[in-house]
Amino acid sequence: MVLRWHPEAAADPLLGGLAAASTPPTVLEAHHDAVVTLPPGAVLLAGSEAFPHQAFRAGRSWGVQFHPEASPDLLGTWLTHPDADAVVAAARDADAEIIASGRALAESFAAQAPAVSWGRPQLAKTSTPIIAAKYKLVCQRGRLTS
Repeated sequence: MVLRWHPEAAADPLLGGLAAASTPPTVLEAHHDAVVTLPPGAVLLAGSEAFPHQAFRAGRSWGVQFHPEASPDLLGTWLTHPDADAVVAAARDADAEIIASGRALAESFAAQAPAVSWGRPQLAKTSTPIIAAKYKLVCQRGRLTS
C-alpha cells in the first residue's frame, strides 16, 4: 500500500521525513479493525485509498494503522482471504521499499525517544510492550541496532 500524505505531515517531527521523500513510502497493512474517528484534537497525517486514517498525531503521541514491523512472510500468516498469495507475492516484490520505509520510521522514532545512559533509545514510559516489540522488529528488518 502506498501512503498519501496530508500537508500537515511535512512538518511532523516523526513522519515528516517519510512525507518529504520524493517517492511515497510503500508500507504493509493488514487489519480487521480500522480507525474511523480520530481522537479530539488529533492531526491527520496520512491515509490510503482503503483506509483514510493511516497515520495521525495527538499531542506527542502518534498512531499508525499500517505495519512498519511486518515482513511479507509475517503478512502471509495474517491473511485469510482468497487473494492472500497474490498480496504476499506483491509484498515480496516491494520488500526493499517496505524495509526502507520501516527503517526511516525507526530512525525517526529513535531520534524522538530520549537516550538512556547506555546509549540506546528508550521508549516513552507510556509505551506498551507491543509498541516496543514493533520497534524492535522494525529495527531488525531495517538492520538498525535497537
